[in-house]
Amino acid sequence: MRRLKLFAIIAAVLVTVGIQQTKVVSAAEKANSKVQMDNVDTRNLDNTVVLGAENKVNGVAQDKKADANKNLNAAVDVNAHVKVGMFNGSTSSSSNSINPKFKVTNTGSSSIKLSNLKLRYYYTSDDNKEQSFWCDYAATTSGTYSTLTSNVTGVFGKLNQAVTNADSYLEIGFNEAAGTLEAGQTMEIQTRVSKVDWSNYTQSNDYSFDSKDSNYVESDKVTATLNGTTLWGVAPDGKVTIDPVITTESATFDKYVKKAADINIGIKFNDNVLKALSYYNGTSYVPMVKEKDYIVTDAGVTLSKDFLSTLPLGKTTISFDFDKASSKIVTIEVINSTPSSVITPASSVYDQSKKADIPVTITFNDNTLVSINDGKKDLTAGTDYILKDNVATLTQAYLDTLPVGDSVLTFKFSAGDVQKLTVTVKPVVMNLNVVIGNATGKAGTTVVVPVTVKGITKNGMNACTFTLSYDKNLFENVKVTPGDICVNPDATFIPSVDAANGLINIFYCDSTGEELEAILKDGLFFNISFDIKNGLKSQSSDVKVSDSGNFVDTKSKAYSLNYTNGSISIVGEQVVNSAITPASSVYDQGNKADIPVTITYNGNTLVSINDGKKDLTAGTDYILKDNVATLTQAYLDTLPAGDTVLTFKFSAGDVQKLTVTVKPVVMNLNVVIGNATGKAGTTVVVPVTVKGITKNGMNACTFTLSYDKNLFENVKVTPGDICVNPDATFIPSVDAENGLINIFYCDSTGAELEAILKDGLFFNISFDIKAGAKEGTTDVKVSDPGNFVDTKSAAYNLNYTNGSVTIVGVPVDKFSTNIGAVEGKAGDTLVIPVSLKNIPVSGISSLDLKFKYDSNLIDIVSVAPGSIIANPKANFSYYDNKNNNLLSMSFLDFEATGKDLIKSSGDLVYITVKIKDTATPGVTKLSDNGETNFGDADGKDLIFVLNNGTITIH
Repeated sequence: MRRLKLFAIIAAVLVTVGIQQTKVVSAAEKANSKVQMDNVDTRNLDNTVVLGAENKVNGVAQDKKADANKNLNAAVDVNAHVKVGMFNGSTSSSSNSINPKFKVTNTGSSSIKLSNLKLRYYYTSDDNKEQSFWCDYAATTSGTYSTLTSNVTGVFGKLNQAVTNADSYLEIGFNEAAGTLEAGQTMEIQTRVSKVDWSNYTQSNDYSFDSKDSNYVESDKVTATLNGTTLWGVAPDGKVTIDPVITTESATFDKYVKKAADINIGIKFNDNVLKALSYYNGTSYVPMVKEKDYIVTDAGVTLSKDFLSTLPLGKTTISFDFDKASSKIVTIEVINSTPSSVITPASSVYDQSKKADIPVTITFNDNTLVSINDGKKDLTAGTDYILKDNVATLTQAYLDTLPVGDSVLTFKFSAGDVQKLTVTVKPVVMNLNVVIGNATGKAGTTVVVPVTVKGITKNGMNACTFTLSYDKNLFENVKVTPGDICVNPDATFIPSVDAANGLINIFYCDSTGEELEAILKDGLFFNISFDIKNGLKSQSSDVKVSDSGNFVDTKSKAYSLNYTNGSISIVGEQVVNSAITPASSVYDQGNKADIPVTITYNGNTLVSINDGKKDLTAGTDYILKDNVATLTQAYLDTLPAGDTVLTFKFSAGDVQKLTVTVKPVVMNLNVVIGNATGKAGTTVVVPVTVKGITKNGMNACTFTLSYDKNLFENVKVTPGDICVNPDATFIPSVDAENGLINIFYCDSTGAELEAILKDGLFFNISFDIKAGAKEGTTDVKVSDPGNFVDTKSAAYNLNYTNGSVTIVGVPVDKFSTNIGAVEGKAGDTLVIPVSLKNIPVSGISSLDLKFKYDSNLIDIVSVAPGSIIANPKANFSYYDNKNNNLLSMSFLDFEATGKDLIKSSGDLVYITVKIKDTATPGVTKLSDNGETNFGDADGKDLIFVLNNGTITIH
């Protein structure tokens, strides 16, 4: 139905705005740029099947047939014959558009490939202004129906020599997708031509113009050619032009030097002269040079391999331009099967500690090496690499310039893909182990932590910087002294202690600038002395690296550092931790009780209890008596649902922790959406009830229900008897566009005075069931569960039960289609009326009826429009698909003015059937196949009842 409505809109504006505009193009571009436009078929303008049985060229005067047959090209099937009917849509002597309409019938005995068929309409252009072409409609209209609109092409051309009543022609063609015109089959093509400025043509002096006829009449003033051979009509000069035939329409050229060769294009010139060749470069056609890019011979054209080698890979079109005929296109597909070169290996490691050239073996495969590039430059042959035979050797001198890590070298060859070698540069690794020692001491004493190094190379350790950290709360008076491996430490060893932040910064550097003070051996680098503060308990504290810094040798190469952290063990006074029991407890808000916590002090005292937000208040939040701290209900009621960790801090020893899990009261509320049953066109009410309201009531809620908007209308929501002051508290809203019902209830006083305090009817929903709604059950259900809260802002746990509406019995007084019932015996011809009743006041703008029938029992003879169809010639069509036993009938208010709408009940069509002579007694149906639809003037689908018909055979 949407398809028919769309066509009505398009048809209403066709004349003024056109469908698709195309300007005049060059000869080469004509072949590459095909103008076409889809439209929608709405009418079977001619349902007559024309079967040509005569073995002759139809429609050509007897004295001209001989000339036409005499010039038939040998490439054309001798059984190929057509006849062409034509009339002009605009018959005015002066008009701003030419509207030739063609009807072509294959009168031969074999199918015709449409991409080889050309039609020409001859006229005087009156000036040289650019022109536009449209195809409004094209289709095969007999046999199997098939739309062809999008497959039609239009090209404008000039006659080589103007004659009386003609200097130009419009050539109609078809693309490959158009397929074939079968023997006996007919097609129609409706076209339009205009100048881009819409100035007038003088049609009265046009050769092919027909001012008299308003329907298809055989005309020999339009020509039809197949593969360049004229099958119908006579050109304005009385001559029959035969197009050249290119026997090689496509070819493949291989750029591989061992396979590259000239390409010979075979041409039957048929008295045409090849004027020029040009190739398409992706933007425009470029002229080719004769005798260089190509050579013309009697047999055709030879394309030079030197020229073909310049074309890009892929398909390139070459235009062959002739003196009399239209241009022809040859497609050259350019490939390159040259095998790529191969290098071995694809990756290699250059170890700076074991330097060596890297040889790369090349399998050239008929290519040559063009370059090697490392991403920054092309390598220099003879210096960066040495090429000998099939081996390219990368030199140490070049490899030493590469950075540590991966470098990708790209080998480019004269043909084929590039090849890549990944060179991984592995640096010399100098591992230096820096070990921070351990120490043990009592509070109030001094301990010394040694720092040693191991792994000094022959190039020594010339400089270093790094930082250690310690716990400033445990240690004081930190001092650093050089070890025995330091050279001239007064000048080279420079430590500093940052007591405020607990950091020790180490700096060592040769002071001579001549590497004379480098450390040359492993051993003690320095000592750190720590004064352990008084009064500390027993514990262990790290002395560790906080900034690893770097160490370099006399060649400025960095060591790879491995640090081992140290520690100081402090022996202090022995402290026994306090303990609490239990370590976890549950506070059930539905069964409230204090939580007692038993404390084992072990010589300590309770300092505080903290819940992460505050210290608890003794005597209020908890009561401490002897060794029991009791957490009160008043405090526990303030905790959120879930886990809260309470930290017990004592005068000494570790803190102890209690996890309190608050288990909330679960309030289950059941929300039940009821069920209802009703007929189409009536109103039903669906109740919504709640059960489970607690003593704290239901103070506020919000949730959303959904229903089928296609079945219901005029949906209303009214409050139930449990609602308090519903004018202020109960606020429903219906979103009819999306089929949603939004419910909102809220106490309006702010003092919980309007909370719902009992179970019962929350609200009712009334639904008007639409007229014509189909029988069945449809859900009324929750689409957003929302939430319900009581006067304490505690949320209910919601359990929803969805409801439904059951629709029964479609009223019989609604818009209906009724297929009549008839009786007869074998051989009888019967007329079956199809009537419409109770037509909507808006009228019917379009319809599609599709009826199935049993072809073993009956034949469809004809279909005649009924009295309620206005202008049936324009608005009504039918098609009997005997292969599928399907009778299709269509109506469309074609002009879309509204005057032809079907507005009254009555007989729509009369279907004449014949009971077959072989039919056996019984009952057969003429029934809807499920695709029937109706549309009103606003483009909306109509709801209808369809009553199938019967044929009783006696």
